[in-house]
Amino acid sequence: MTAELSPRLRKAGLPEDAVLVVRGNLLEATVLRADASLVSERYPTFELTGVSSFYARNSQEVAVLCETKLDRFAVVFTFRRADLESVGVQILATRTPHVTLAAASADALTQMLQSCPQERLQNPHHELEPGGPGMSQLPVDLHVDLNSEDDTGLPWGLLDRAAAPGVVVEGNWIVVGSGDVRAVAQIADIEGNVVHVRPLPGPVSRHQRLLGHLTG
Repeated sequence: MTAELSPRLRKAGLPEDAVLVVRGNLLEATVLRADASLVSERYPTFELTGVSSFYARNSQEVAVLCETKLDRFAVVFTFRRADLESVGVQILATRTPHVTLAAASADALTQMLQSCPQERLQNPHHELEPGGPGMSQLPVDLHVDLNSEDDTGLPWGLLDRAAAPGVVVEGNWIVVGSGDVRAVAQIADIEGNVVHVRPLPGPVSRHQRLLGHLTG
């Protein structure tokens, strides 16, 4: 399959009633820059860089996203669409309800998101590690922004970013994540440099038995 050089955008654009944007993970500069670097590397002709988020039309849809798309995040941030646009963030509609928050550079995007009015929410659907936060320090096998989603409907990472490429084989179970967020995921497919993963819900410790390369 030929690699796409820029992200595929919805022809219809963002719905007019999509007034909220939701993103999991902390708005730390290191996390935002790292996640944006994945987009820049995957889409080399894309004139912008960006990070993944989801749109919502109301608080009920925010709650649904927290349960179905963002359950691996203890904290999510919501922005008003108008506020993002007022600070210069471009909201690019990709796969409903996924959007890419974009700007000319990762540094510019980070500054815009951190300065934009936002609401920080504790995710009631996030399940804490029973043994404490230690699992958040577990090294990732593959850097994946767990907000990300492409046309497959799955999160993705890049093979050349893998800590140990030999572990990244279709069907294998690995640890994925970004920042302090971790999940156990199965590698669904590998298309060139793009690795699609299927994360499991719940804490890493629940699924640790699947990680043969760590437990064997």
